[in-house]
Amino acid sequence: ISDLEVIAYHYNGKGYVGSSTCMECHRGIYETHLNTAHYNTSIFATLENIKGSFKEGENLVSLLDAEIRMVSKKGEPVQHAQIKYGNRRTFDWTMDITIGSGLKGQSYLSNQPDGLFQLQASYFVPADTWINSPNYTNRLNPLRPVNDQCLKCHVTFAKNPDDAINSNQYDISKIVLGVDCEKCHGPAEKHVRFQKNWNGVSKDSSLVKLSSLTRQQSLDLCASCHSGLRNNQTQNPFKFLPGDTLVNFSKNYNSLRPSTNLDVHGNQYGLLTSSRCFTE
Repeated sequence: ISDLEVIAYHYNGKGYVGSSTCMECHRGIYETHLNTAHYNTSIFATLENIKGSFKEGENLVSLLDAEIRMVSKKGEPVQHAQIKYGNRRTFDWTMDITIGSGLKGQSYLSNQPDGLFQLQASYFVPADTWINSPNYTNRLNPLRPVNDQCLKCHVTFAKNPDDAINSNQYDISKIVLGVDCEKCHGPAEKHVRFQKNWNGVSKDSSLVKLSSLTRQQSLDLCASCHSGLRNNQTQNPFKFLPGDTLVNFSKNYNSLRPSTNLDVHGNQYGLLTSSRCFTE
């Protein structure tokens, strides 16, 4: 099928084609997956899928020195910031990618000429309001660069042109958004082409079956995102594929002392492996 669109190529040369290509044969699984937090953890931002209000009076984050308003410009979502004093300088930042499923909140990334950045205003579901993004001060801050360490748990695949994990340079049209089918089964281009041309005799082994993984390989696949902050990054995190050994890529900051805070960014893997249920 020559018209199969490849969104991006893994470092091993295999192509990502997106979960919509799975729908023809796996419709039930695909449609169920669309409602999961994994699938919705990143998406191109639109006025429709941003949960926070753009209505005047409900679209504001007030800082000590500035105000940030969520506005629509030419039908696109924008964060408009204005300094409160002096020359009252203004800034406009496009809201290009939504991060977070919206169960607890959403943050937003802006694709700027000098790279990808997290915007200062986020949306917090429990309070149904716009808030200052976590770890930003209560003043207008320089935007925070977003690199592989930030993206790796919110997208299926992204590639820096220079293979540097601390770079925030991306072609966002080639980011495979969401934690999708190919995050856990590997790039699917070869599989889709094989199935389309299947002769009924040969078998396809291009995708990873989760049942074929050892227990530790399965745990490593989950722990690649659900084990808190990781250091000693010896390889680009997007080179990790299901079946790989995670410690060959990175180690956890607190491997022997998992956080007791059951937060989505906490060391859930550490809590599990130190639990009585697991150890016995």
